[in-house]
Amino acid sequence: MSFGDTQKTPFSPQAVADEVREECFFRARFLATLRNDRMTWADRELETLRWSLSTDPSESAIV
Repeated sequence: MSFGDTQKTPFSPQAVADEVREECFFRARFLATLRNDRMTWADRELETLRWSLSTDPSESAIV
């Protein structure tokens, strides 16, 4: 997220949801690279997280 972004404020619920989604994506990928046997688990968790955040981001945002 860029603080110079004029389309959304840094602390809007959508911006927070985007940050959480991005952070979870990178953590899942990092864990998957540490343990190849966990790749399938990390991918499943990531897809579940993406689905839950995309269905209703207002409920998933940390405010």
